[in-house]
Amino acid sequence: LARALGGGKLRTPGLLAEPEIISVPLQQNDVCLVLASDGLFDSLTIPRIQYLLHQIVPVPDLAAKGLVADAIDQGATDNITALVIYFDDDQYPSRRRPPMPLSSSLDTY
Repeated sequence: LARALGGGKLRTPGLLAEPEIISVPLQQNDVCLVLASDGLFDSLTIPRIQYLLHQIVPVPDLAAKGLVADAIDQGATDNITALVIYFDDDQYPSRRRPPMPLSSSLDTY
């Protein structure tokens, strides 16, 4: 963790502590935001992640765990951290929970 935060003594040559940041405007039909380490994205394609979130993992609390588990099943060898933030539970009634501004799921391996 110190490496990721910029701990100079713990960094190895070629390892950067600079995150990759992409700004994308939200669209009306966007359901969730997936924040994850490269361990997840190196193992799962965007279409696979979409499929898992829409078809396999209908419960927000299990979304990140489902993504991490699938990445492991696909043979991931890197650290995997995933956070899934849902924007609108009304679109998926089976995901409804007590009222909260955002529902999210976090898991790491």
